[in-house]
Amino acid sequence: MTEIIGLSSIAGVAIGAVGCYFWLKSSTQSKFSYMELESKAKAKAIEHEAEQLLESSKVKIKANEIEQEREYQKRLSQLDERQRYQRGSKSVHFAKGGRAEPGRCGQYRTEV
Repeated sequence: MTEIIGLSSIAGVAIGAVGCYFWLKSSTQSKFSYMELESKAKAKAIEHEAEQLLESSKVKIKANEIEQEREYQKRLSQLDERQRYQRGSKSVHFAKGGRAEPGRCGQYRTEV
């Protein structure tokens, strides 16, 4: 009889150990799968935020390029206007018999 009780207790311990092993294994797997899903979600959120920052940077760069082009065109038109004015004033002064003297930046001053 003691043999039956001893054998059944050993079998019970073995079955309990196997059951505990599988329970721990499934518990650990579910914990790791949860952590894996959480890390994937965080990575996706970081990737989305990086894409938004990239788009924002592209928009800012394009706005700066447009502003620089506008400033370039403005200065170019000012330069053209200045050159037209200088050409017009030189011809008037030369027609009146004035003389031209070199000024700053290779420009000519005219005096009557």
